[in-house]
Amino acid sequence: MRLKSLKWLLPLMATLLLAGPALGADKLGSPAIEPGKAPDSRIQQTLGAVFAQVPELSQIKAQARNGVVTLSGRTVSFSSNKKAVEVASKIAGVVYVVDHITVEAEVDSYLSPAWAKLRQVLEQALSFAPLVGIAALVVLGFYLAGRMVTAWELPYRRLAGKVLLQNLVRQLVRYAFVFTGLLLALEILGLTALIGAFMGAAGIVGLALGFAFKDIAENYVAGFLLGVRSPFAYQDWIAVGGHEGSVVRVTARELVIMTLQGNHVRIPNSQVFKSVVYNYTRNPLRRFDIELGVGVEEDLSRVREIGRAVIGAMKGVVDDPPPGMRNLEFADSAMMVRFHGWVDQSSADFTKVRSEAVRMLKEALDREGVDVPVPINKVINAAEAPFPPKPKAGSRQELMRDAGDADVAREPYLEEQIDQDRAQSGEKDLLDGK
Repeated sequence: MRLKSLKWLLPLMATLLLAGPALGADKLGSPAIEPGKAPDSRIQQTLGAVFAQVPELSQIKAQARNGVVTLSGRTVSFSSNKKAVEVASKIAGVVYVVDHITVEAEVDSYLSPAWAKLRQVLEQALSFAPLVGIAALVVLGFYLAGRMVTAWELPYRRLAGKVLLQNLVRQLVRYAFVFTGLLLALEILGLTALIGAFMGAAGIVGLALGFAFKDIAENYVAGFLLGVRSPFAYQDWIAVGGHEGSVVRVTARELVIMTLQGNHVRIPNSQVFKSVVYNYTRNPLRRFDIELGVGVEEDLSRVREIGRAVIGAMKGVVDDPPPGMRNLEFADSAMMVRFHGWVDQSSADFTKVRSEAVRMLKEALDREGVDVPVPINKVINAAEAPFPPKPKAGSRQELMRDAGDADVAREPYLEEQIDQDRAQSGEKDLLDGK
């Protein structure tokens, strides 16, 4: 009985053993092959199924003959072309791949991913918009609060006499409010880690930037220190670093002055702070000096009387302190003397007063017959005696009247140009009390 059953069992087991590899392959995911289909057909079927699943390869066709696969059709990029060749070469049974694919780059195929990415970013931005709005309101609120605090006069009354320092402090307070608002906005947006990254980067490049912006930082610090010292005010006539002019404005970085010729001169604050500053306006009284030589045979007391009288009679020269003369030294052919007078700069132009004083002094000495020698070499006979200069016609009273009528009024043209420049300029002036 057992022998009879083994007769049909042994052929069945042999059939199962022969069919086992094919069944196992189907379970591992290989495509089902129709009975009797050739390997080339299997390759074409497999590649067609793979290409159909990939949009960028969907228009590629594959033909196989004796293990040689020919790819045709078109694709939108060289990378897709290369990918199709790689896929075909990995299929079992493929010996060689012939590439006949045409690459046709279409604008839509390149822009569609970009548009998709942009759409994704916009969607994220819209979902993030409420927090961004709240953060913007916080920054705006702190900015307005900073403006209100800086416009409030009470905290700055102690600095009322120092406009430059007051404006610098106001700027620092305003920047502090804005910086605090930005920190809170970043906290609301959850971007505080950005601050740490920024500070880390600043630590790395800080040394290099420090050297690069050393002069800028130095000018800002010098501007603050100038505000503490307040060495000049608006339209003060000053001399600094070899430059002389009227103060137009002071910014956080530089001092701007206008010369008598109408030229703008910009001097860095650091240079101003380290230089000697002459402020000719701080004290309204300013003295002018006129040096000249008189003949050695002249009576110096008489010369002093003439000079003091004519200078004292001039407009713009104050009576207290009175004009005077100093005897300086013996020269080759003259006695050197120096006349001086004091000008009230609030009511008279200093340069015009000195110019008129030179003219009137020369006329007075000429009319009185005072010898004012000049360095001229002249050959004369020994028998000839030197002759004194002849006095000019005219009385001393006429000369005094002429001196009193001299035009020494202040010229408004420079002040007008400065006012026009300040009105047209957009620079922040730290000397502007308003």
